[in-house]
Amino acid sequence: MTAKEYLQGMSREIHGLDREIQRWVDREARLRSRMMNVTAPMREVPGPPHGGHGADLAGQIHDLQLLKARIDERIDRMAALQLELSKVIERVPDADYRELLELRYIDRLSWSEIGRRMGYERETVCRKHGRALRCIQIPRENPETGHTESHFSVL
Repeated sequence: MTAKEYLQGMSREIHGLDREIQRWVDREARLRSRMMNVTAPMREVPGPPHGGHGADLAGQIHDLQLLKARIDERIDRMAALQLELSKVIERVPDADYRELLELRYIDRLSWSEIGRRMGYERETVCRKHGRALRCIQIPRENPETGHTESHFSVL
C-alpha cells in the first residue's frame, strides 16, 4: 500500500463514519421525540413488536439504548482512526508538508482550496504533496506480536 492509498483510505473511512454517526444521531433524536408522545407510532429501530403502550415505551427505551451503544462504538472507532491519522501526519518533519496533509486528508479540502489557504499555486501544492507523501510512515501491525510498527512506505 502506498502512502497516498493509506491516507485516502483513512480519510474516507473517517468521513464515512462521521456521516453514519450523524444519521444515527438524527435517528436517535427522532426516536426520543416519538417517546415523548406515547400515542405516536413507536417503531424507529427494527426489532420485534411490543404489546401495549407501556410495552412499546419499554421497547423504545431498549431500542434507544441499543442505538446509543452503536453510536458510541462508531464514535470510538472514528476517534481511534483520527488519532492514528494525526500521529502519522505529525511524524512528517516539515511543517508545510504537515499542514498540506492535514488540509487534504483531515479537512478534506480540494487542491485549489489548499493552495488558496497556503498561498501556493495548485501545481505547487501538488508538487509539495508528492514530497510530503515520501515522508509518510505507514503503521503496520506485526502479525506475530499484534503491535503496530511503523516503516517508510515510500522513500
